Amino acid sequence: SSGYSVLDAARALGLDDGLAEQIDEFLGEPLMEGHELYEHQWLALQAAFEQRRDVVVSGGTGSGKTEAFLLPILFSMLAESGSWLPRGASPTPWWTTSSKLIPSREGETGRLPGVRALVMYPMNALVEDQLIRLRRVLDADTQVAWLDKHRTGHRFYFGRYTGQTPAPRDGLKGIYQQAAARAASARARDDRAARLEEERGLSEGALGRYWPYVARPLAAEQLSRPEMTSHAPDILITNFSMLNVMLMRDGEAEIFSQTAAYLEADRDAHRFFLVVDELHPYRGTAGTEIGLLLRKLLHRVGAAPEQVTMIAASAS
Repeated sequence: SSGYSVLDAARALGLDDGLAEQIDEFLGEPLMEGHELYEHQWLALQAAFEQRRDVVVSGGTGSGKTEAFLLPILFSMLAESGSWLPRGASPTPWWTTSSKLIPSREGETGRLPGVRALVMYPMNALVEDQLIRLRRVLDADTQVAWLDKHRTGHRFYFGRYTGQTPAPRDGLKGIYQQAAARAASARARDDRAARLEEERGLSEGALGRYWPYVARPLAAEQLSRPEMTSHAPDILITNFSMLNVMLMRDGEAEIFSQTAAYLEADRDAHRFFLVVDELHPYRGTAGTEIGLLLRKLLHRVGAAPEQVTMIAASAS
């Protein structure tokens, strides 16, 4: 252990007490479950967030590598979002009245869209695991309530962009209707479990929860390609094959142009985190190809060298 809680870490990085306390409220329990940071998590946070240095975190499965790259990203987003203006229109369940998708961020004002962090995986299975964690940290009821109170209703948006991400040809109305039904069912089951725990004198969560194992529409998670191409997510999760395709197609161009505009708007404060998880497969020719792909990405978004922080994680 580093001996630092999330609050201690924020203060040690020189953040003012108000922001440090907000970061602790938002991340202390949902991300770190109240635990102190491990030494490697603290060193990664210090290097990536404060010193803007590139970082490689190496450790076995379950050693907290994911937290090591999420902490700098979310510290940065919480610091930036303190200056966001109040958001505009709130989203409505368009699928109940229309067949035309209305993105959850349509009419949103008060801040620029753009990718703050791109997390790249070698395969889709690893992407799915990451979504569950992000739903808990960015989209749980307590987190939404905190954002409503402290960030004027804004959300920290995230999205999975892979071959499995729904596109217009898939019939988006039906997909969103199903997602809404699954989310409502999960909510109802969780409410029943909470009542039973209270009746039986059990600890909270003893009977399990279905959330965050399902996605819910009109929340922090952007569920379809049109949502992400209209307003780029703050955290974009993908794999290298899809990233390569996205950079070549016109359909995804807006994601990169919005990110470029965001980075151009403030060359000092606006940052771009590039996370390469599971670094170890990228050797030899494959490593060269991925290196060229990432250079192409950084050129496309016009990121200045001082704006880019790369974080890699590997189990070997």
